[in-house]
Amino acid sequence: MGTSLPGPDRPDRHRRRHIALVVVSVVVTVALAVTATAIITKRQDTAGGPASPVVPTETVTSTVTPKPTTTRPSSAPPSTRTPTTREPSAVDALAPFFAAARTLDGRLRSAASAINSSGPPWPAVTSRTARLVTAADLRPVARTIPSGLPADLRTAAILIYSDLASRRYALQSFAFAGPLQPRTTADLLRELGNGHAAANRFQRDLAATKSLASETPPISVVPRSSRQTAETLLLVQYVNGLNGGCDSRGGAVVTTLPPIVWHHEEAEPHRDGTIGGVLFTADLDSHDEWHVELSAC
Repeated sequence: MGTSLPGPDRPDRHRRRHIALVVVSVVVTVALAVTATAIITKRQDTAGGPASPVVPTETVTSTVTPKPTTTRPSSAPPSTRTPTTREPSAVDALAPFFAAARTLDGRLRSAASAINSSGPPWPAVTSRTARLVTAADLRPVARTIPSGLPADLRTAAILIYSDLASRRYALQSFAFAGPLQPRTTADLLRELGNGHAAANRFQRDLAATKSLASETPPISVVPRSSRQTAETLLLVQYVNGLNGGCDSRGGAVVTTLPPIVWHHEEAEPHRDGTIGGVLFTADLDSHDEWHVELSAC
């Protein structure tokens, strides 16, 4: 027949060619590996030691945050500002009285502190204590009480004065240096206690009077020859008599003013009137100064 099968030598030749190619590939791969190893070894020898590892560098990115813009309200020009003003009131007329009352309050506290630090018992009054008590003088306060105050404000002012008078006369036994006989420790403690209530209420009474004065219209000036001036002097003496008259030692706080009644000269030639039922005289001299006196003790 004309058809022939391939001889057995053809596949063998193909297989041998494939094996030869594989062997050549392996040899080349080994040679490359040896060459690479030699190059690395050479570089290590050249550097004189093992190669340092490479540390990757970090990429730092910064974010800039824009600052917020603040718009400040523009202040009004000085010419357009309205200054705060206080309405005129009775505070102006009473300012010297308030200042004198605060000063006396401080002096009374100093005197009381000196007394408390030296007893009880108190074998004698020291010169320092006597000076402090004497320095707590009521007269500067009395002189600053304005005349012509409306009824409610006059009551408030006299109340403050009576607070101070009650405290001052409660210290009267310590106004002179030396022995305290015949007063006993019990007597002295009772006297000092007479001013306790007035001391506790003084600041409240002062604040209430200031508030009332701020709501009261300004006070008109009263002539010194006016009976209103004489009545202010009478009220001061009345308070002094309650707290220090007839050997009293404080304790009288006047919250309600006593009635003042003027007599007609024909009916009572030697007395000019009564205050709280107590007779008084009131004389006006040639310099328009009043001289008043209460007939008590």
